[in-house]
Amino acid sequence: MRKEKVFTIFVVTLFVLGITHVYGEDVRGVSKDTIKVGLIADMTGPVTAVTVPMSNGIKNYLRYLNEQGGIHGRKIRLIHEDDRYSVPLTLAAFKKLVFRDGILTCIMVTGTANISALMPHYEKQKLPIISVSSAEIIVKPVKRYVFTVQDTYQNRVKTVIDYILKDLKAKNPVLACANLDNESGRTISRAIQETVKPLGIKFHEEYISPAAIDATSQVMNSRRAKANYVILGGSDGTAICFLRDAYKIGYKPQFIGTLFSNSEAIIEIAGRAADGYICDNPFALWGDAAKGVQEMMRITEGYLPGKRQTVDYTVGWVKSMILAEGIKRGGEGLNSESLVEGIETIRGFDTEGLTGPLTYGSDDHKGGNYTRFLKAYLKNKTFIPITEWRRSSD
Repeated sequence: MRKEKVFTIFVVTLFVLGITHVYGEDVRGVSKDTIKVGLIADMTGPVTAVTVPMSNGIKNYLRYLNEQGGIHGRKIRLIHEDDRYSVPLTLAAFKKLVFRDGILTCIMVTGTANISALMPHYEKQKLPIISVSSAEIIVKPVKRYVFTVQDTYQNRVKTVIDYILKDLKAKNPVLACANLDNESGRTISRAIQETVKPLGIKFHEEYISPAAIDATSQVMNSRRAKANYVILGGSDGTAICFLRDAYKIGYKPQFIGTLFSNSEAIIEIAGRAADGYICDNPFALWGDAAKGVQEMMRITEGYLPGKRQTVDYTVGWVKSMILAEGIKRGGEGLNSESLVEGIETIRGFDTEGLTGPLTYGSDDHKGGNYTRFLKAYLKNKTFIPITEWRRSSD
């Protein structure tokens, strides 16, 4: 009788474990009907002009996805933590999401330094992340659990320099840059230096605090350096600050934005100071005729009626698209490893005009290889494309 009882307990235990395995309850962040996804993004700090619309794009795409039934019968539960663009708060948010909430994966809408500080932690926890930063340190060499949706800052800088020399036909240009005073900005400056040094091009660099409201000294220094091309990299705020103060003193080099100094908010806030402003951007603008943009606008109208979105919203939308595609390819037995492998199988992913085609592999986690150049159109407070999509990778 005792043996029969022990056997019965053994069989029941196996049955319960079997059910648990089938529905993925033993996988962090995955249950039979839910997938937990973390989002770390500044909502109350110095770069909200970029991070808030980007976060809204992420949230609304996943909301729409859930309304269509989710993926393999599972709905996405998005858990958002505000890190105020602060490395200590990013670490605290990460620990909370992983150890208390038990997320499967995380979308990181925060700075390069913040994401870099997490590197040993997400590797140890085997936590796949979709990074907003695409500095080379993030994706080169390839980190198994890190993905982006655009080319590296370094490659984009090379494309900007190439545009100045070939498209604008600059002769003996003197370059300056005004970037965020953080790791993202220093990454851009280093990339410019590495690109122009072999070409013998003079180069001057300036840095602007993420919370700055004045860039007079940086403008004056750039003018003293006789820079006739100024690259603005970092955020909308970086560009707005510099453009306004340059306009006040009549300093009129050709301004070219990169990284996140490329949203429509620059034109709206800087006004006439943005006249002639050019930027590169791997993502399509709100109002673009592309099928993917029109579909995004149609869906968003149901959540944010009558509200025009900046290009940063598109960035968030595309991040969620890639995450969702990876989850889909990860299959019903989803876990962190199958999610990574799912994203790595994406080849020539067609966003229908939201970006150029996106391709991943075990040796390439940055996805995007294309950008295009835009010019400020003051009348409609937007940018208009002045080039087709062009490959920015080496």
